[in-house]
Amino acid sequence: MLIIVLNPDQESLYARWTEDCARQLYPEARILTADHAFEDLLQRAASDHPESDYIMILFAGERLERDFRLELSDLLQRMPDSCGYIHLQSVHDPGSESLKEARGPAVWRREILLRPSASQQGLHTLAAVCALPFERYVLKDIQYRVSSSWKGEVLRTGSYLPSKAPIRRWRRLDEEWRLLQPLLSASLVPLVSDERPPLITVVICTYNDRQYVHWAIRSVLAQKLRCWELLLMDDGSTDGTYEELMPYASHPSIKLLRHSTNSGKAASLNTALSHARGSWLLELDADDWLTADCLSELEAAALLHPQAGFLFARHFNWLEQGAATIYQGAAPLANPLPLKQLLDRAEPLAPRCYRVAALKELSGWWHTGPQGGRLYEDFQMIGRLLQAAPAASINRVLYHRRLRQNSITHRHHALYDSWKQLFLSELDQ
Repeated sequence: MLIIVLNPDQESLYARWTEDCARQLYPEARILTADHAFEDLLQRAASDHPESDYIMILFAGERLERDFRLELSDLLQRMPDSCGYIHLQSVHDPGSESLKEARGPAVWRREILLRPSASQQGLHTLAAVCALPFERYVLKDIQYRVSSSWKGEVLRTGSYLPSKAPIRRWRRLDEEWRLLQPLLSASLVPLVSDERPPLITVVICTYNDRQYVHWAIRSVLAQKLRCWELLLMDDGSTDGTYEELMPYASHPSIKLLRHSTNSGKAASLNTALSHARGSWLLELDADDWLTADCLSELEAAALLHPQAGFLFARHFNWLEQGAATIYQGAAPLANPLPLKQLLDRAEPLAPRCYRVAALKELSGWWHTGPQGGRLYEDFQMIGRLLQAAPAASINRVLYHRRLRQNSITHRHHALYDSWKQLFLSELDQ
Protein backbone atom coordinates (compact mmCIF):
# COMPACT_ATOMS: atom_id res chain seq x y z
CA MET A 1 0.00 0.00 0.00
CA LEU A 2 1.25 3.46 -0.93
CA ILE A 3 -0.05 6.21 1.37
CA ILE A 4 -0.07 9.91 0.51
CA VAL A 5 -0.81 12.66 3.03
CA LEU A 6 -2.12 15.92 1.55
CA ASN A 7 -1.57 19.07 3.58
CA PRO A 8 -3.38 21.95 1.81
CA ASP A 9 -3.29 24.25 4.85
CA GLN A 10 0.41 23.64 5.64
CA GLU A 11 -0.41 22.25 9.09
CA SER A 12 2.86 20.36 9.59
CA LEU A 13 2.02 19.12 13.10
CA TYR A 14 -1.23 17.54 11.92
CA ALA A 15 0.48 16.09 8.84
CA ARG A 16 3.05 14.33 11.06
CA TRP A 17 0.24 13.09 13.27
CA THR A 18 -1.47 11.48 10.29
CA GLU A 19 1.81 10.02 9.04
CA ASP A 20 2.48 8.42 12.45
CA CYS A 21 -1.01 6.88 12.60
CA ALA A 22 -0.65 5.46 9.10
CA ARG A 23 2.84 4.13 9.81
CA GLN A 24 1.66 2.26 12.91
CA LEU A 25 -1.01 0.45 10.88
CA TYR A 26 1.06 0.01 7.71
CA PRO A 27 4.71 -0.22 8.80
CA GLU A 28 5.70 -1.61 5.39
CA ALA A 29 4.03 1.19 3.42
CA ARG A 30 5.76 4.02 1.59
CA ILE A 31 4.35 7.33 2.89
CA LEU A 32 4.58 10.59 0.94
CA THR A 33 3.49 14.06 2.08
CA ALA A 34 2.74 17.12 -0.05
CA ASP A 35 1.45 20.65 0.56
CA HIS A 36 0.98 21.69 -3.10
CA ALA A 37 0.87 20.35 -6.70
CA PHE A 38 -1.30 17.46 -5.56
CA GLU A 39 -2.38 16.19 -8.96
CA ASP A 40 1.18 16.05 -10.27
CA LEU A 41 2.26 14.16 -7.15
CA LEU A 42 -0.56 11.63 -7.47
CA GLN A 43 0.26 10.89 -11.09
CA ARG A 44 4.00 10.57 -10.40
CA ALA A 45 3.39 8.36 -7.38
CA ALA A 46 1.10 6.08 -9.37
CA SER A 47 3.72 5.83 -12.10
CA ASP A 48 6.67 5.29 -9.74
CA HIS A 49 5.02 2.58 -7.61
CA PRO A 50 3.68 -0.17 -9.90
CA GLU A 51 3.86 -2.62 -6.98
CA SER A 52 0.90 -0.89 -5.32
CA ASP A 53 -2.50 -1.92 -6.62
CA TYR A 54 -4.14 0.68 -4.39
CA ILE A 55 -3.16 4.11 -3.14
CA MET A 56 -4.57 5.58 0.07
CA ILE A 57 -4.80 9.37 0.23
CA LEU A 58 -5.33 11.06 3.60
CA PHE A 59 -5.55 14.71 4.60
CA ALA A 60 -3.42 16.16 7.38
CA GLY A 61 -5.11 15.58 10.74
CA GLU A 62 -7.06 12.45 9.74
CA ARG A 63 -6.44 9.38 11.90
CA LEU A 64 -6.72 5.64 11.41
CA GLU A 65 -7.25 3.36 14.40
CA ARG A 66 -6.46 -0.26 15.12
CA ASP A 67 -9.26 -2.09 13.27
CA PHE A 68 -9.06 0.01 10.11
CA ARG A 69 -6.56 -2.17 8.25
CA LEU A 70 -8.65 -5.32 8.69
CA GLU A 71 -11.88 -3.56 7.67
CA LEU A 72 -10.33 -2.05 4.56
CA SER A 73 -8.67 -5.33 3.57
CA ASP A 74 -12.00 -7.13 3.84
CA LEU A 75 -13.72 -4.56 1.61
CA LEU A 76 -10.93 -4.65 -0.98
CA GLN A 77 -11.22 -8.43 -1.25
CA ARG A 78 -14.95 -8.15 -1.93
CA MET A 79 -14.76 -5.13 -4.21
CA PRO A 80 -15.86 -5.77 -7.83
CA ASP A 81 -13.61 -4.88 -10.76
CA SER A 82 -15.98 -2.06 -11.72
CA CYS A 83 -15.23 -0.24 -8.45
CA GLY A 84 -12.32 2.17 -8.62
CA TYR A 85 -12.35 4.06 -5.34
CA ILE A 86 -13.58 3.98 -1.74
CA HIS A 87 -15.05 6.75 0.38
CA LEU A 88 -14.36 6.68 4.11
CA GLN A 89 -17.30 7.56 6.33
CA SER A 90 -16.77 7.97 10.05
CA VAL A 91 -19.56 6.94 12.42
CA HIS A 92 -18.21 9.56 14.86
CA ASP A 93 -18.28 12.58 12.55
CA PRO A 94 -21.02 15.17 13.18
CA GLY A 95 -19.44 17.69 10.81
CA SER A 96 -20.73 19.50 7.75
CA GLU A 97 -22.33 17.19 5.17
CA SER A 98 -21.13 19.37 2.30
CA LEU A 99 -17.52 19.20 3.48
CA LYS A 100 -17.78 15.43 3.87
CA GLU A 101 -18.88 15.30 0.24
CA ALA A 102 -16.11 17.67 -0.82
CA ARG A 103 -13.38 15.48 0.68
CA GLY A 104 -13.55 12.87 -2.08
CA PRO A 105 -12.52 9.20 -2.05
CA ALA A 106 -9.60 8.07 0.12
CA VAL A 107 -8.58 4.76 -1.48
CA TRP A 108 -7.99 4.48 -5.24
CA ARG A 109 -7.01 1.88 -7.76
CA ARG A 110 -3.57 2.96 -8.93
CA GLU A 111 -4.53 2.78 -12.61
CA ILE A 112 -7.08 5.60 -12.19
CA LEU A 113 -4.46 8.01 -10.90
CA LEU A 114 -1.93 6.81 -13.44
CA ARG A 115 -3.70 8.16 -16.52
CA PRO A 116 -6.96 9.85 -17.53
CA SER A 117 -9.78 7.78 -18.97
CA ALA A 118 -10.05 7.62 -22.74
CA SER A 119 -12.98 10.06 -22.77
CA GLN A 120 -10.86 12.72 -21.11
CA GLN A 121 -7.85 12.74 -23.41
CA GLY A 122 -6.58 15.87 -25.12
CA LEU A 123 -7.83 19.34 -24.25
CA HIS A 124 -10.32 18.04 -21.65
CA THR A 125 -7.50 16.52 -19.64
CA LEU A 126 -5.62 19.81 -19.97
CA ALA A 127 -8.59 21.89 -18.85
CA ALA A 128 -9.21 19.64 -15.87
CA VAL A 129 -5.70 18.82 -14.68
CA CYS A 130 -4.15 22.28 -15.14
CA ALA A 131 -7.13 24.25 -13.97
CA LEU A 132 -7.82 23.58 -10.31
CA PRO A 133 -6.81 26.54 -8.11
CA PHE A 134 -8.42 24.94 -5.04
CA GLU A 135 -6.28 21.90 -4.37
CA ARG A 136 -8.19 20.61 -1.36
CA TYR A 137 -10.82 19.39 -3.86
CA VAL A 138 -8.42 17.44 -6.07
CA LEU A 139 -9.81 14.02 -5.08
CA LYS A 140 -13.40 15.06 -5.74
CA ASP A 141 -12.31 16.57 -9.03
CA ILE A 142 -10.73 13.30 -10.13
CA GLN A 143 -13.80 11.37 -9.01
CA TYR A 144 -16.05 13.52 -11.17
CA ARG A 145 -13.76 13.04 -14.18
CA VAL A 146 -13.77 9.24 -13.96
CA SER A 147 -17.33 8.70 -12.72
CA SER A 148 -18.56 7.59 -16.14
CA SER A 149 -16.06 4.70 -16.10
CA TRP A 150 -15.75 3.73 -12.44
CA LYS A 151 -18.11 3.18 -9.52
CA GLY A 152 -17.30 3.74 -5.86
CA GLU A 153 -17.78 1.99 -2.53
CA VAL A 154 -18.22 3.38 0.99
CA LEU A 155 -16.45 2.07 4.09
CA ARG A 156 -18.45 3.21 7.12
CA THR A 157 -16.28 2.70 10.15
CA GLY A 158 -15.43 3.90 13.61
CA SER A 159 -11.73 3.37 12.87
CA TYR A 160 -11.44 6.42 10.62
CA LEU A 161 -11.47 9.80 12.38
CA PRO A 162 -11.75 13.00 10.32
CA SER A 163 -9.27 15.80 10.82
CA LYS A 164 -9.56 18.00 13.87
CA ALA A 165 -7.13 20.52 12.43
CA PRO A 166 -8.49 24.03 13.02
CA ILE A 167 -10.06 25.73 10.03
CA ARG A 168 -9.03 29.35 9.86
CA ARG A 169 -11.99 31.62 10.51
CA TRP A 170 -11.63 33.40 7.18
CA ARG A 171 -11.98 30.10 5.27
CA ARG A 172 -15.69 29.86 4.44
CA LEU A 173 -15.37 26.31 3.19
CA ASP A 174 -19.06 25.45 3.04
CA GLU A 175 -19.74 28.43 0.78
CA GLU A 176 -16.56 27.80 -1.20
CA TRP A 177 -17.63 24.23 -1.97
CA ARG A 178 -21.19 25.28 -2.84
CA LEU A 179 -19.83 27.70 -5.45
CA LEU A 180 -17.18 25.42 -6.94
CA GLN A 181 -19.10 22.13 -7.05
CA PRO A 182 -21.21 22.99 -10.15
CA LEU A 183 -18.05 23.69 -12.16
CA LEU A 184 -16.15 20.66 -10.90
CA SER A 185 -19.01 18.27 -11.61
CA ALA A 186 -19.88 19.62 -15.07
CA SER A 187 -19.17 17.53 -18.14
CA LEU A 188 -16.37 18.83 -20.37
CA VAL A 189 -17.32 16.71 -23.39
CA PRO A 190 -16.82 18.68 -26.64
CA LEU A 191 -19.88 19.82 -28.54
CA VAL A 192 -20.76 19.02 -32.11
CA SER A 193 -20.16 22.12 -34.19
CA ASP A 194 -23.34 24.03 -35.06
CA GLU A 195 -23.54 25.88 -38.35
CA ARG A 196 -25.62 28.62 -36.72
CA PRO A 197 -23.59 31.39 -35.07
CA PRO A 198 -23.89 31.45 -31.28
CA LEU A 199 -25.61 34.37 -29.60
CA ILE A 200 -22.66 34.97 -27.25
CA THR A 201 -18.93 35.07 -28.00
CA VAL A 202 -16.72 34.80 -24.90
CA VAL A 203 -13.33 36.52 -25.19
CA ILE A 204 -10.38 35.72 -22.92
CA CYS A 205 -7.41 38.04 -23.47
CA THR A 206 -4.26 36.71 -21.87
CA TYR A 207 -0.70 37.85 -21.41
CA ASN A 208 1.56 35.52 -19.38
CA ASP A 209 -1.40 34.03 -17.48
CA ARG A 210 -0.64 30.33 -17.86
CA GLN A 211 -1.28 29.59 -14.16
CA TYR A 212 -4.79 31.06 -14.33
CA VAL A 213 -6.20 30.80 -17.83
CA HIS A 214 -7.07 27.09 -17.80
CA TRP A 215 -9.56 27.57 -14.98
CA ALA A 216 -11.20 30.45 -16.89
CA ILE A 217 -11.46 28.21 -19.96
CA ARG A 218 -12.83 25.35 -17.89
CA SER A 219 -15.61 27.61 -16.60
CA VAL A 220 -16.68 28.19 -20.21
CA LEU A 221 -16.52 24.48 -21.06
CA ALA A 222 -18.71 23.81 -18.01
CA GLN A 223 -21.55 26.13 -19.04
CA LYS A 224 -25.14 24.90 -18.90
CA LEU A 225 -25.72 26.77 -22.15
CA ARG A 226 -24.10 24.54 -24.74
CA CYS A 227 -24.02 26.91 -27.72
CA TRP A 228 -21.27 29.50 -27.46
CA GLU A 229 -18.05 30.66 -29.08
CA LEU A 230 -14.79 31.15 -27.18
CA LEU A 231 -11.97 33.29 -28.56
CA LEU A 232 -8.61 32.86 -26.80
CA MET A 233 -6.62 36.01 -27.55
CA ASP A 234 -2.96 35.68 -26.60
CA ASP A 235 -1.29 39.09 -26.49
CA GLY A 236 2.31 38.09 -27.16
CA SER A 237 2.88 35.95 -24.06
CA THR A 238 6.47 35.00 -23.28
CA ASP A 239 5.85 32.39 -20.54
CA GLY A 240 4.56 29.55 -22.71
CA THR A 241 0.89 30.50 -22.38
CA TYR A 242 0.26 30.38 -26.12
CA GLU A 243 1.84 26.95 -26.48
CA GLU A 244 -0.33 25.62 -23.65
CA LEU A 245 -3.42 27.06 -25.31
CA MET A 246 -2.81 25.39 -28.67
CA PRO A 247 -4.66 22.11 -27.89
CA TYR A 248 -7.88 24.02 -27.26
CA ALA A 249 -8.00 24.99 -30.93
CA SER A 250 -9.22 21.45 -31.68
CA HIS A 251 -12.52 22.24 -29.94
CA PRO A 252 -15.19 23.14 -32.55
CA SER A 253 -16.34 26.18 -30.57
CA ILE A 254 -12.90 27.59 -29.66
CA LYS A 255 -10.65 29.76 -31.80
CA LEU A 256 -7.09 30.71 -30.86
CA LEU A 257 -5.78 34.15 -31.85
CA ARG A 258 -2.38 35.71 -31.26
CA HIS A 259 -0.45 38.97 -31.38
CA SER A 260 3.23 38.46 -32.13
CA THR A 261 4.11 41.25 -29.69
CA ASN A 262 2.31 42.57 -26.63
CA SER A 263 -0.15 45.25 -27.74
CA GLY A 264 -2.37 45.79 -24.68
CA LYS A 265 -5.89 44.87 -23.62
CA ALA A 266 -7.78 47.30 -25.88
CA ALA A 267 -5.92 46.19 -29.00
CA SER A 268 -6.50 42.54 -28.05
CA LEU A 269 -10.22 43.12 -27.61
CA ASN A 270 -10.40 44.83 -30.99
CA THR A 271 -8.72 41.86 -32.65
CA ALA A 272 -11.16 39.52 -30.96
CA LEU A 273 -14.09 41.75 -31.95
CA SER A 274 -13.12 41.43 -35.61
CA HIS A 275 -13.37 37.62 -35.32
CA ALA A 276 -16.50 37.34 -33.14
CA ARG A 277 -19.41 35.44 -34.66
CA GLY A 278 -21.84 36.11 -31.82
CA SER A 279 -24.22 39.06 -31.50
CA TRP A 280 -22.96 39.68 -27.94
CA LEU A 281 -19.40 39.69 -26.60
CA LEU A 282 -18.62 38.66 -23.03
CA GLU A 283 -15.25 39.80 -21.70
CA LEU A 284 -13.76 37.21 -19.31
CA ASP A 285 -10.47 38.11 -17.64
CA ALA A 286 -7.92 35.31 -17.78
CA ASP A 287 -7.68 35.11 -13.98
CA ASP A 288 -11.45 35.14 -13.38
CA TRP A 289 -14.14 32.55 -14.06
CA LEU A 290 -17.86 32.21 -14.81
CA THR A 291 -20.62 30.60 -12.81
CA ALA A 292 -22.07 27.56 -14.57
CA ASP A 293 -25.29 29.42 -15.43
CA CYS A 294 -23.65 32.67 -16.57
CA LEU A 295 -24.16 32.28 -20.31
CA SER A 296 -27.72 30.96 -20.04
CA GLU A 297 -28.70 33.95 -17.89
CA LEU A 298 -26.96 36.40 -20.22
CA GLU A 299 -28.65 34.84 -23.24
CA ALA A 300 -32.07 35.26 -21.64
CA ALA A 301 -31.29 38.91 -20.81
CA ALA A 302 -29.97 39.57 -24.32
CA LEU A 303 -33.20 38.29 -25.85
CA LEU A 304 -35.20 40.43 -23.41
CA HIS A 305 -33.14 43.61 -24.02
CA PRO A 306 -32.02 43.45 -27.68
CA GLN A 307 -31.29 47.20 -27.89
CA ALA A 308 -29.14 47.44 -24.76
CA GLY A 309 -25.57 48.57 -25.28
CA PHE A 310 -24.34 46.11 -22.69
CA LEU A 311 -25.53 43.72 -19.99
CA PHE A 312 -24.05 43.43 -16.52
CA ALA A 313 -24.69 41.44 -13.35
CA ARG A 314 -23.20 40.78 -9.93
CA HIS A 315 -20.02 38.93 -9.06
CA PHE A 316 -18.30 37.05 -6.25
CA ASN A 317 -14.96 38.38 -5.00
CA TRP A 318 -12.01 36.07 -4.25
CA LEU A 319 -8.85 37.44 -2.64
CA GLU A 320 -5.54 35.93 -3.66
CA GLN A 321 -3.13 35.67 -0.72
CA GLY A 322 -0.01 33.72 -1.51
CA ALA A 323 -1.08 30.29 -2.76
CA ALA A 324 -4.59 30.65 -1.29
CA THR A 325 -7.68 32.02 -3.04
CA ILE A 326 -10.09 33.18 -0.33
CA TYR A 327 -13.82 33.69 -0.79
CA GLN A 328 -14.89 37.23 0.14
CA GLY A 329 -18.60 37.17 -0.63
CA ALA A 330 -20.85 38.64 -3.31
CA ALA A 331 -20.62 42.26 -4.41
CA PRO A 332 -23.87 44.26 -4.64
CA LEU A 333 -25.31 45.15 -8.01
CA ALA A 334 -23.48 48.25 -9.20
CA ASN A 335 -25.18 51.23 -10.81
CA PRO A 336 -23.40 52.56 -13.92
CA LEU A 337 -25.25 55.88 -13.74
CA PRO A 338 -24.35 58.59 -13.32
CA LEU A 339 -21.08 57.72 -15.02
CA LYS A 340 -18.97 60.15 -13.00
CA GLN A 341 -20.05 58.50 -9.75
CA LEU A 342 -19.25 55.07 -11.18
CA LEU A 343 -15.78 56.28 -12.13
CA ASP A 344 -15.31 57.96 -8.75
CA ARG A 345 -16.16 54.70 -6.99
CA ALA A 346 -14.03 52.73 -9.48
CA GLU A 347 -16.45 49.84 -9.08
CA PRO A 348 -15.94 47.26 -11.80
CA LEU A 349 -18.98 45.86 -13.59
CA ALA A 350 -18.52 42.10 -13.91
CA PRO A 351 -19.64 40.34 -15.93
CA ARG A 352 -19.75 42.74 -18.87
CA CYS A 353 -21.49 41.51 -22.00
CA TYR A 354 -21.48 43.96 -24.91
CA ARG A 355 -23.77 44.08 -27.95
CA VAL A 356 -21.39 43.53 -30.86
CA ALA A 357 -23.19 45.92 -33.21
CA ALA A 358 -22.88 48.70 -30.60
CA LEU A 359 -19.15 48.00 -30.23
CA LYS A 360 -18.63 48.19 -33.97
CA GLU A 361 -20.60 51.44 -34.23
CA LEU A 362 -17.98 52.91 -31.86
CA SER A 363 -15.12 51.32 -33.86
CA GLY A 364 -14.20 49.22 -30.85
CA TRP A 365 -11.95 50.18 -27.96
CA TRP A 366 -9.69 53.23 -27.95
CA HIS A 367 -6.05 52.22 -27.71
CA THR A 368 -4.41 55.63 -27.90
CA GLY A 369 -3.49 57.95 -25.07
CA PRO A 370 -0.89 57.71 -22.29
CA GLN A 371 -1.54 54.05 -21.43
CA GLY A 372 -2.21 52.86 -24.98
CA GLY A 373 -5.41 51.11 -23.97
CA ARG A 374 -3.59 48.85 -21.50
CA LEU A 375 -5.55 50.10 -18.47
CA TYR A 376 -9.21 50.78 -17.61
CA GLU A 377 -10.54 49.55 -20.97
CA ASP A 378 -13.70 48.39 -19.18
CA PHE A 379 -14.59 51.86 -17.86
CA GLN A 380 -13.67 53.36 -21.21
CA MET A 381 -16.12 51.20 -23.15
CA ILE A 382 -18.88 51.41 -20.53
CA GLY A 383 -18.70 55.21 -20.57
CA ARG A 384 -18.79 55.44 -24.36
CA LEU A 385 -21.64 52.93 -24.71
CA LEU A 386 -23.77 54.70 -22.11
CA GLN A 387 -23.76 57.78 -24.34
CA ALA A 388 -25.26 55.74 -27.18
CA ALA A 389 -27.54 53.09 -25.64
CA PRO A 390 -29.02 52.00 -22.29
CA ALA A 391 -27.56 49.23 -20.15
CA ALA A 392 -29.53 46.28 -18.76
CA SER A 393 -28.77 44.69 -15.40
CA ILE A 394 -29.29 41.18 -14.04
CA ASN A 395 -29.60 41.01 -10.26
CA ARG A 396 -27.89 37.64 -10.02
CA VAL A 397 -24.30 36.61 -9.30
CA LEU A 398 -22.85 35.23 -12.54
CA TYR A 399 -19.10 35.81 -12.30
CA HIS A 400 -16.13 35.13 -10.04
CA ARG A 401 -13.60 37.96 -9.79
CA ARG A 402 -10.11 37.31 -8.47
CA LEU A 403 -8.43 40.18 -6.60
CA ARG A 404 -4.66 40.04 -7.13
CA GLN A 405 -2.01 42.26 -5.61
CA ASN A 406 0.17 41.92 -8.73
CA SER A 407 -2.53 42.55 -11.34
CA ILE A 408 -1.73 45.25 -13.87
CA THR A 409 -4.55 47.46 -12.56
CA HIS A 410 -3.42 47.17 -8.95
CA ARG A 411 0.20 47.84 -9.84
CA HIS A 412 -0.78 51.07 -11.64
CA HIS A 413 -3.57 52.32 -9.38
CA ALA A 414 -1.79 55.69 -9.00
CA LEU A 415 -2.52 56.41 -12.67
CA TYR A 416 -6.27 56.09 -12.32
CA ASP A 417 -7.20 59.65 -11.30
CA SER A 418 -5.28 61.24 -14.17
CA TRP A 419 -6.75 58.72 -16.62
CA LYS A 420 -10.28 59.43 -15.34
CA GLN A 421 -9.95 63.19 -15.82
CA LEU A 422 -8.54 62.76 -19.32
CA PHE A 423 -11.28 60.27 -20.26
CA LEU A 424 -14.11 62.51 -19.02
CA SER A 425 -12.70 65.46 -20.95
CA GLU A 426 -12.55 63.32 -24.11
CA LEU A 427 -16.18 62.28 -23.65
CA ASP A 428 -17.23 65.93 -23.40
CA GLN A 429 -15.60 66.84 -26.70
